[in-house]
Amino acid sequence: MMSMNGAGGVGIAVIVRSGRGFAVWRQPWPVWTLGIAGLFGYHFAYFTALRNAPPVEAGLIAYLWPLLITTDPEMNTIVMGIKQMFPSGDDWADWPVIMATAMLAMLPPVAVVVFMQNLFVKGLVESEK
Repeated sequence: MMSMNGAGGVGIAVIVRSGRGFAVWRQPWPVWTLGIAGLFGYHFAYFTALRNAPPVEAGLIAYLWPLLITTDPEMNTIVMGIKQMFPSGDDWADWPVIMATAMLAMLPPVAVVVFMQNLFVKGLVESEK
């Protein structure tokens, strides 16, 4: 029997409750073709990278995939925002602001590692048993 996670159940409930039922699934065939081809292309590149690249470099694709799907400048990732802060040509760089932004961008990943370190170690130790 297949189990459903909470987010999937909430998504289906919202679709059904909207009154249109599953009419949102009725999209033109080119839209379906492009979406499915995109998923297959992404996963082909992902599994090829996992097979051929060192694990650390192949794991970067998990963090970089939003760069492939964002087209609106307001939806840029923080790393892209920091990159746009760098001067072009002979412009003057506001280094204190750039470095402060970089430090703020590092806080969430560092917090996850610090607060979840016990779970990381426990997972490593239990996987060897």
